[in-house]
Amino acid sequence: MLGSVVGLVPPDENDLVKRVIAVGGQTVECQTNDGGLKVDGKALTEPYIDRALPGNATPCQGNDFGPVIIPEGNLWVMGDNRTNSKDSRYHMDDELQGTIPIDNVIGKVRMIVLPPSRWGVVNSMNPQT
Repeated sequence: MLGSVVGLVPPDENDLVKRVIAVGGQTVECQTNDGGLKVDGKALTEPYIDRALPGNATPCQGNDFGPVIIPEGNLWVMGDNRTNSKDSRYHMDDELQGTIPIDNVIGKVRMIVLPPSRWGVVNSMNPQT
């Protein structure tokens, strides 16, 4: 367990690392013909997306979706490797339309330790600015 907490062993199978894209009260959508991922109608700045990965060069990095209005107290989350991420988009058919309660968040990523080639600090950034 301690190794999992500090990132030295794989985390519990239910612990996922995702970016918060939208919060309660906001509307998120991705329409290929309308420029891609937007929150409240504004395109996001996402320099952390590796556009060289297969499928990540497309505007929605997967299927179009939305608009989805995020309920208060919930979040919309997405992975950086969008074409292989089981993020909020993957769960849109559930009772929360893919959103997750803020109470389910257990921490914030501060550092990458594995693999050693990617070791370093993770900088916070707001993709909506």
